[in-house]
Amino acid sequence: MANNPPEERRVLLRMRDGENRRLLGEWLADEPGYQPIVADSDDAFNAEFDCAILDTATLPESGDNLAARRRMEPVFLPVLLLLPKRTGGDALKALEQLPGHVRSSVDDTIEAPVQKRALRHRLDTLVRAREYAEQLNRSRDRYHRLLEMLPEAVLLLRDGATEYVNEAAISLLEREEPHLIGDHPVTYVAPEDQPALARYLRELRNGRGETGVKVEIVADGERVPVEFRGVRLFEEDDDGDDEPLVQLLIHEAEMIDGEALGQP
Repeated sequence: MANNPPEERRVLLRMRDGENRRLLGEWLADEPGYQPIVADSDDAFNAEFDCAILDTATLPESGDNLAARRRMEPVFLPVLLLLPKRTGGDALKALEQLPGHVRSSVDDTIEAPVQKRALRHRLDTLVRAREYAEQLNRSRDRYHRLLEMLPEAVLLLRDGATEYVNEAAISLLEREEPHLIGDHPVTYVAPEDQPALARYLRELRNGRGETGVKVEIVADGERVPVEFRGVRLFEEDDDGDDEPLVQLLIHEAEMIDGEALGQP
């Protein structure tokens, strides 16, 4: 069986220096696995691309539009900054000379004149990071579809706030999804039970809290006895800057008691 050619990754070239743009475009056109998109204006940010290369002349003027595109993207969209030769390899100094609001859009730098081997290495690294993010995003989509099939109410929390709710949770809590996303689950329960649930969630984030906690939620003005049971799934970042992702299952007390009565 013949091997399929690798998928070409699209690299957007948004540079004021026409010679650098031409040379990079020609090299990428000849390089297996990459396809150049030469941009003359910020309208090109509306196109589909997997990595962008900008220079220090275009980044300040295009930074806002680039940042807006990155916010719209569901996964990591890398940016490589081409530094002029006069920086002498001091990337940090060159970045400090740029406006603060655009520096955060830069994921890596490379200095002119560009060495092909160094450019290939940086592009491969950035694009590989995007591919990993895409794979993770697809895995999360599959995971969410699986959760939708469960009869139990399920919440996913990030940084302590609700990031995802399945249909069973929407039905149990009797709130529309937009009113749940971003809320803290403590707000769903009776005031006297809020300290107990908050304590349990802290234990979960610290890798404990296996026993669950019984509280009453307030749904459409009525109190419903439930039990929260959770598990910590994984960290968002390898450096541990973000809170762990927590999965919460909410069992109605009637269901729990009914299951218990059926035990021999």
